[in-house]
Amino acid sequence: MNTLAEQLIAAYRQEQELYERVLQLVERQDQIMSEEPSPRRVLELCQEVEGLMSRIEAIEHNMGPAKSEWEKTRDDPDGTLDALLAAIEQTIESIGEQQQRVQRRLVAYVERERRTTDEARAAIRSNRAGRLYRAG
Repeated sequence: MNTLAEQLIAAYRQEQELYERVLQLVERQDQIMSEEPSPRRVLELCQEVEGLMSRIEAIEHNMGPAKSEWEKTRDDPDGTLDALLAAIEQTIESIGEQQQRVQRRLVAYVERERRTTDEARAAIRSNRAGRLYRAG
C-alpha cells in the first residue's frame, strides 16, 4: 500500500474513533432527556461534542493535501479507505438521528415546562383574585 493511502487510513481511523465518541455523547444526551431531563447537562455534553468536532476539523485540515492528491486516483487496492469512509458516513448518520431525537425531547421538555409555568401563573392569579374578592 502506498504512503498516501497509509496516511489517510491513519487519519480516518482517528476520525472514526472521535465520531464514535461523539455518538456516545449524543446517545447520553438522549438518555438524559428520556430519564431525568436536564437541558443544562445536555448543554455540557454539547460542549464536549464541540471539542471533539474541533479535533476532527483539525485532522481534516491536516490531511487536506493528502486527501486532495488521493482523490485524483482513489487508489485503494484492498478497500480499506472506502470501508473507513463508509463507516464514518454511517456513524455521522447515526449521530444525526440521535441529535434529532434529543432535539425533539428538548422541545417537548420546554413545552411541558412552559405549560407548567402558565398553569402556575393562572393558579396564582386565581388565588389572588379569590383573596381580593373575599377581602372586598
